[in-house]
Amino acid sequence: MLNARAAASARLPRWVGRAVSITTTVLLIAVSLLALFTVVIPLVMGAQSYTVLTGSMRPGLEPGTLIAVRQIDPAEIRAGDVITYQLEPGRPEVVTHRVVGLNVSAGGETTFITRGDANNVDDALPALPGQVRGVVVYAVPCRASSTSACYAKERYHEKVDQCEC
Repeated sequence: MLNARAAASARLPRWVGRAVSITTTVLLIAVSLLALFTVVIPLVMGAQSYTVLTGSMRPGLEPGTLIAVRQIDPAEIRAGDVITYQLEPGRPEVVTHRVVGLNVSAGGETTFITRGDANNVDDALPALPGQVRGVVVYAVPCRASSTSACYAKERYHEKVDQCEC
């Protein structure tokens, strides 16, 4: 059987073997980089990965973009920071929006006024410090997550005809 394989491979032009080798190497590098940006770097940075599901942060964060979010002391958050926070305290659903202002209560508690970059109005409720998961430290445009983006579009009753699922 080995001799049959060797004979078959000997009949193929040399460039075919090189093309297969180069393609395999490129794919291996691409998968390695994806793993690096989605798993290794967030882990080393103490960050958590999320996928942007809606277009509220366009054009900077398109649906399907992978973001890494690092925990931060809420006292360090400033206007202009992009944060990920829970929609409701204690609930798993999160949103990623830009801090456009801060309010400090008479008791000294700070709340964060947020807005999606693509939105014309501030979010209805300010985010409380206990809701903040962290600040976005980097983003990787990633069409591999387009299935998640399609699901979100359907969930939020957005038009789905341009989705690449």
